Amino acid sequence: MANLLAANGGIFAAKTETTLNTWEQPTGADVINVVGTPSFKVRGAGLIGRADLYTDRGGGQVPVRGGVGWDITFQTELYLVDQAGAASFNDNPLHVLFRACMFNFADNTSNVTLTSTARMAVATTRSPSYAVQPCSMQWQQLDGRIFQAHGCVGTFKISGQSGQKVLIDWTFKGQWQSIPAGSDVLTPITSPDYTGQQAPVIFAGWSLTLNLTTGDSASVDVASFEYTQGVTLSDIPDALATYGFGVSALAFDNYPQMVIDVASQPETTQTTWTNAFNVTPANGSTPPLPTMTLSYTAAPVAFSIVLRNPKQLAMPEEAEANTVRRQKLTFVGLAISTADADQASQITFA
Repeated sequence: MANLLAANGGIFAAKTETTLNTWEQPTGADVINVVGTPSFKVRGAGLIGRADLYTDRGGGQVPVRGGVGWDITFQTELYLVDQAGAASFNDNPLHVLFRACMFNFADNTSNVTLTSTARMAVATTRSPSYAVQPCSMQWQQLDGRIFQAHGCVGTFKISGQSGQKVLIDWTFKGQWQSIPAGSDVLTPITSPDYTGQQAPVIFAGWSLTLNLTTGDSASVDVASFEYTQGVTLSDIPDALATYGFGVSALAFDNYPQMVIDVASQPETTQTTWTNAFNVTPANGSTPPLPTMTLSYTAAPVAFSIVLRNPKQLAMPEEAEANTVRRQKLTFVGLAISTADADQASQITFA
C-alpha cells in the first residue's frame, strides 16, 4: 500500500512581484505560517466537455481546457514585528499580503498606515500610493502537489475572541500558473525559514475608544470584534491573457465595518439605542468628528483600527452570556473628505 498524505502539513509562501503578470518564485524567506490548510480552487471554464459532438461510434470528442484561474482562501495569525528594531514594515511576514490589498499605503519606516481608498491601480511599486502590488503564491502539500498562482490580489477580515489569537481571513484571486512536469523546471521550497514568525497578538489588553453623540460607551466589556474592509473582489475576463483572466478587480461595495460584542450597561451611560437613531450627516466643522478606535499597545509595535464618523448600521442585537445581558453592535465608518485623515477607516502599525 502506498503512503498516505497528511492533510495538515505543507509550506505556504507569498512574494511581491517585480514584473506585472510574471511569476515570482518564492523562497524559504517568503514563507508564512497559516492556520489550517489553504484552499486553492479552480475558477473559470476549466475543462470543457464536447459531448455535443457525436460520432458514428457514440460518445463525444476530446475535452479542451478553457479559461482557468485560482480562488485562494487561507487564515493567518496577526503578527506585530518590532519595527523600531527592524528595517521596515517589510520585516512583517504579512507585508506581502497587505500590499496586495486595496489601501492607500503610507510607509515611513517607523510606522505604516493603511487608509481606505476608492481608487485602484496595479503596480509593482507603491506608486501611486494606492497602487495594489500583486504577489505570487505557492502552496506545497506535505509530500504532495504544489499549487502556484501569480497576479494575486485580495481582501481580508480581522477578528478576535477575548483571550484568543487575533486572526485574519484572507480571500485572494490569482492567475493560473502552470506546474510543469520535471524537477528541472519546478522549484519547491526546501528550506522554509520561520524565524520571522513571531508570537501572534492575543485579544487581551486592548483598548476601545468609542465617543458617539451622547453618553460614553468607552467602558464596556468587549468579548469579540470583527473588522471587514468593505471591498469586493471580482474576476476580470481577458481574452488577451494566456489563461483568459487578467488581474482581478478590487472595489468598495460596502462600508468599512466593525462588529463588537459588548456587555449591556444602563441606558443612561451606554446610549447605544439612542445612537442607533443618529443618522445626521457627517460634519467637518466643530464639534470634532467622533472616531471609533480599537487599539493594542502591549507590544513593541502598536496596532490600531479606526473608524471615522462611526454610525450604527443595525439596531443593537440583544443576547445573554454568562448570566448577563450583552449586545452585538454594528458600526460603519464614513469618509468626509479626500484627505487621508478623513477616510472611513484606517489600520496603523506604529
